[in-house]
Amino acid sequence: MNTKLITIACAVFVLTMNCATAQDNITDNQSLTLDKQTKIYNILALDGENVKVNVTSDYVKHVLKLSFLNDTISIREFWGVPPEVKLLNSTFLELKYEVRGGSNLGMGKLLILCVKNGRLIEAMHVLRYSDWDDGAYKKAYNVKSSLKVDSKNNYSIVAEICDYVISKQHPEENYIFNNTTILNFDKKNSVFYSAKQNLNNKVITTNSQSTIKKKINGYFPVIILGKEDYYFINNWWYQADKKTK
Repeated sequence: MNTKLITIACAVFVLTMNCATAQDNITDNQSLTLDKQTKIYNILALDGENVKVNVTSDYVKHVLKLSFLNDTISIREFWGVPPEVKLLNSTFLELKYEVRGGSNLGMGKLLILCVKNGRLIEAMHVLRYSDWDDGAYKKAYNVKSSLKVDSKNNYSIVAEICDYVISKQHPEENYIFNNTTILNFDKKNSVFYSAKQNLNNKVITTNSQSTIKKKINGYFPVIILGKEDYYFINNWWYQADKKTK
């Protein structure tokens, strides 16, 4: 009798432990899912092929990874906020993501992606906003963009820039700058641009892959958005160094 009771009790205990272990596994799997998230987007490549682009947000390593076939773009300045991803006219993928700013500083960037000849291309990669506010001094920069397509299927970006400073202690520094600009589409490089410039020892500082600082010479597409300039060099967008602008 006692043996039967012990056997039943052991069976109940093992069953309970198995259920608990299974629940722990479910919780662990959910945690892993929240640590890294991948979404797949169907877009039409510029050469007419229907393709799938993977967007993986790694919230632990702070990396936003975009991949198509064997081509990958890794954005290592990504901060742990889910990116806003939207398809533009079935051909471009728009990503709005947050980057780490610092104390009192918020920052976010805008990436417009396309595919051509089996490659991922950064059609546009710029600062979307920066916002500094310590109560006595407020400095903000913001870019809003929209894609336009004409009757001949030519693409362009309409960008609205708002830039201002409000200082209580130094009101002479206050200003407000508003501007609207149109970025045309360079079909050869598959990028949006304001103009093409001949650079002579221009200092560039960063891109999405790494932090660099070097001088460059040559003729390149440039995006001009108020006080921020960007240059498309060797398939990447680089930001102009403000000290030498």
